[in-house]
Amino acid sequence: MKALWIRVDAHKVDSPEVCELADALDIDVVLALGYVVTLGGAVAEHTDDGNIADVPDTTIERWARWKGKRGAFAPALRHGLQNAEGEYDNWHEAMGQLVERRAKDRARKDGKPRGNSTEVPRKPRGSSTESARDSAATERDVTERNGSASSSHQESSTRRSGDLDQERASAPPRSFASFAELPPDVIAFGARFYRRATARRRRDVAEQLLALANGDGVEYKGQRILAGSVDRLVTACRAIRRVDADNAAIAYLLVKLGDTTDVTAEQVEHDRTTRQREELDTAAELAHADAWLADDPARDADINAQLDALGFSADPGDVFAQVTRNVARTGVLLAAWRAAQHPELAHAS
Repeated sequence: MKALWIRVDAHKVDSPEVCELADALDIDVVLALGYVVTLGGAVAEHTDDGNIADVPDTTIERWARWKGKRGAFAPALRHGLQNAEGEYDNWHEAMGQLVERRAKDRARKDGKPRGNSTEVPRKPRGSSTESARDSAATERDVTERNGSASSSHQESSTRRSGDLDQERASAPPRSFASFAELPPDVIAFGARFYRRATARRRRDVAEQLLALANGDGVEYKGQRILAGSVDRLVTACRAIRRVDADNAAIAYLLVKLGDTTDVTAEQVEHDRTTRQREELDTAAELAHADAWLADDPARDADINAQLDALGFSADPGDVFAQVTRNVARTGVLLAAWRAAQHPELAHAS
């Protein structure tokens, strides 16, 4: 039996999908690529169209020869390398020749004339993606149909981008010089999901959050993601409470910001008003909590111990660690003050 083959891009190891998988699993990017390629070989052997939507997670991990924690690999893999139709790693685009060859083999076995047919198997879930044809006439037809669909999608995206640009123009310009200057909720997002990440990954996340807050945007899967406003970024950061794979929260945030259906005048105003009110309330409470803590050195030490136990580093040479620890400390302090039923200060008039 002739061995199957799969196509691997020469720079696949540097692709965002492989890098995100490596970050999510906390493994070297070269090892992540090995899992991706190994799984690709199994997908070629066990499927005709590269669709893995109905393949159980345990099977995915067995096909990839995953040796780590059970149940960790498949969700991380699906997040970045499985599209909405269940297709693995742009299968029809990368593996068109394999798909076409199998279609010809099936046609021959079914007794159908071979000719120049390049029929490909129908993809499940209503997908319309097709492999490029060898004949010039068919290629033109595919180009025209794809162009029409692309035009429709681009028009829709342009309308949403226009709304986003208009909202950005109406908001006062903000310029944050460093990660430490970002709103507490944005810093808390980084602290919640990346305090145990590598220093390099934390720097990367901090830079992306800073770019989003300053309106520069972040490139993600061929699309430039814009937050639109600081208020919208804060709202999105708050909305992400948990993720399916460790260290993949920034991808969830970018996907959420990429969906601009929430960019309406009413929502923008609501986000802005809510944030301003909460910032004022928090500042007032924090002033009381700080003074309360100053009267109780033992509680101050207890809060620092809690932060150490939660993994918030006190390394003075790590800016990310220091900033996220300070934000976390504020949260722990306010929680303690509120739990004590908002004690009045002994020296308050």
